[in-house]
Amino acid sequence: MKTLVVALFAVLFLIGSVNAGADQKKDVKELVEKAVHFFPEKGKDCALREVGSPNGPLRRDGGLYIFAIAFDGTVLAHSINDNLLGPQWDQQDSKGKYLVQEFVAIAKDQGSGWSDSYWDRPGQSTPVLKRTYIMRIPGEEILIG
Repeated sequence: MKTLVVALFAVLFLIGSVNAGADQKKDVKELVEKAVHFFPEKGKDCALREVGSPNGPLRRDGGLYIFAIAFDGTVLAHSINDNLLGPQWDQQDSKGKYLVQEFVAIAKDQGSGWSDSYWDRPGQSTPVLKRTYIMRIPGEEILIG
């Protein structure tokens, strides 16, 4: 059986500012760490259900949400968009950056870190900055963001 590494990603949309405030960054990191701790506490299957729950304990107001991705680029859980589940290795942001590939590289090489990307939002003419904190789940090939 292939070992999966899930990375939990807490994503915070920062409109009009490249730098998140210290409190926002702290909130994002704490949410990702909470999600990572679900894996040894609750088991992988239960943790993935929590990560994917749109109304679960890993959602916050203000555009903050969690997702889990295996190191092969498969989105295992996403709390706001089930359409993103499955293979996403070649997913790009609005400026052509390969997001999942960067997330996996951060998780593998550093264990955790930040990634910036740009997304088109309905009703807006310019892409919006999105900051994502990535953290590898120890002993797994999964990241949370």
